[in-house]
Amino acid sequence: KDGVAVITHEDENVITVPSIEDFISDYQSLVEICSDGAMRSFCFQRLQMLTSVFKMHITANGSVEEAAKSNILGTDFYRTMKVDNHIHLAAAATAKQFVMYVKSKLQNEPNTVVLDEKYGDAETKTLIEVFGDSGLEDDHLTIDAFSVLADHTV
Repeated sequence: KDGVAVITHEDENVITVPSIEDFISDYQSLVEICSDGAMRSFCFQRLQMLTSVFKMHITANGSVEEAAKSNILGTDFYRTMKVDNHIHLAAAATAKQFVMYVKSKLQNEPNTVVLDEKYGDAETKTLIEVFGDSGLEDDHLTIDAFSVLADHTV
């Protein structure tokens, strides 16, 4: 009705849509609340606390929840999906091996083209140019620089 969806049940309007003036007023109130520095600080601290509590819960109760989840009947479909999506990484490189590989490529093949316009990249760049643009040098490459360590969420 007039460009607004109307939800009815037995010819009775189920949801009343606010006027544009009410919407703008409410939106401006929300923007003011979100822009308040004290509110942002409080919300950030609250989210940090909730994240910590959740991580502690996962650490303390993760194995119990996994055991309870595996005892649920009728989960064959989900187990099948888990097997289908499982990737064996036994042959994959460790984080240290990955860093050593990248260092050797930078030292031995720095002019290898790794970005190419013909494959949709913005411009053609070599390996050394990409690392130069990132501010990384081969003697400063570490496991932390690549963030390749796995954690409990993987």
